[in-house]
Amino acid sequence: MASPLSAAIVYSQDFSSITLADKPNSYLGGYYGSQLAYGEWVRSGSTVSLTSGSLQVSSDSGFRSAAVLLDPALFPSAGTYTLTFDVLGYSGDANDTATVGVWTGSGYDMAHSSGNALILNSQTGNLQALGSATSSLLSSTTYSVAGTYSVNFTYDGSSTIALFFAATTGGYPFPTVLYDDVSIASAAAVPEASIPAILGFAASIGLLRRRR
Repeated sequence: MASPLSAAIVYSQDFSSITLADKPNSYLGGYYGSQLAYGEWVRSGSTVSLTSGSLQVSSDSGFRSAAVLLDPALFPSAGTYTLTFDVLGYSGDANDTATVGVWTGSGYDMAHSSGNALILNSQTGNLQALGSATSSLLSSTTYSVAGTYSVNFTYDGSSTIALFFAATTGGYPFPTVLYDDVSIASAAAVPEASIPAILGFAASIGLLRRRR
């Protein structure tokens, strides 16, 4: 019998106690203004809001999203992680989608003494790199039905992770997406003990006592 792996949650957000900052294009690192803190949720405009403890994203023009940058200290090691989230509601037509993106970025200057920085662009869904900083897209998936979804991504052990939760449209009628219960989990390296292993251990202890 295969023994299951226990999952360790490294980040979770249910949107019950956060605010959305109006920072469509904000910086992480570098000597620029409009700096963004790890864990600070931002939005692309007034069509993105919090309602009844969930994140509501609507778009009346192209791509609109809420986004966040995660502290590398949240991740215990490099490896494969799973982003899980709920799409509580979706409205839109064939021109519309709910879009979730995962980016990674490194080389930004938190001492603010150079131009090496990342721009979290919630109006395009891109993590843009300036100077010698680098960024890359790990995953981008689209949805058009409510449900619970999971996305795997590979983490390098030291970079920031950017999450985008968006609605995209090609024209009227415009879409609205409700997101909730976002979490990131890592598979633990130590498996839980299986029933045969437990029984085998108990039998060995009994045999040892009998010999004594």
